[in-house]
Amino acid sequence: MPAPSPTASRLLVLAVAFISAGCEPGSGIHAQSPADARARAAYRNKLDAGNWLSPAEAARMIRERPDLQLVCVANIEDYRAGHLPDSMLIPVLALRMVIDDNTQSRIYPAINRGRTVSKDRPMLIYCWWNACKCPTVPTYSELARAILREKGFRNVYSVEGGMRSWIAASQPYEKGEPAPSVTRPTTRPAD
Repeated sequence: MPAPSPTASRLLVLAVAFISAGCEPGSGIHAQSPADARARAAYRNKLDAGNWLSPAEAARMIRERPDLQLVCVANIEDYRAGHLPDSMLIPVLALRMVIDDNTQSRIYPAINRGRTVSKDRPMLIYCWWNACKCPTVPTYSELARAILREKGFRNVYSVEGGMRSWIAASQPYEKGEPAPSVTRPTTRPAD
C-alpha cells in the first residue's frame, strides 16, 4: 500500500485535531463573536482575505449572481440540520477525491442532481463552522478552500461563521434532504 501524500496526512492530522479538541460542529445556533472572528482571520491564508463574506453579503451575492455555485462542505448530518437552498453537498473529506476522480455527480445524487463544480464559475462554500475557540484549528470551509485552490479553483467565497451565522442572521435555509427520485418501471409493449 503506498504511503499517503503529505497533504492527505495533514488532513488526517487536522481531522484528529478537530475531534480531540472538541471542535466538532455540536449543537446550538450562534454567530461567532467579533473577537473570535478577528482571531480566526489572523490565521487564514492571505490569498483568501477578501473572499470571506458576512451572511448578508453572501445572500446578496446569491441574489445577484445566477451563475454562483453553492456547495456545502460539511457532512450529511450537518447538511440535514440546515443548508442553503439549492446547494450541492460535497463533504470536505471527500472533496479532493471527487474532483480528482470526477465523481462529483455520483455522490448524494438526490441532493446534487448530477451537478458538478466548475472552475469557470464563482463558488460559495460553507460549513456548519466549528464551535471551538481555537482559531488555529481550521474549519471545514478553510480546509475546502485550500483543496480548491490546489485544484485550480480561484473564484471561491465563504460564509464567515458558516451556517451558524447564516441562521443567526435570519437568512433563508432548508432542513433535511430531498427524497430520492424514483422512476416507475415502464412495461414493455407486448410483441
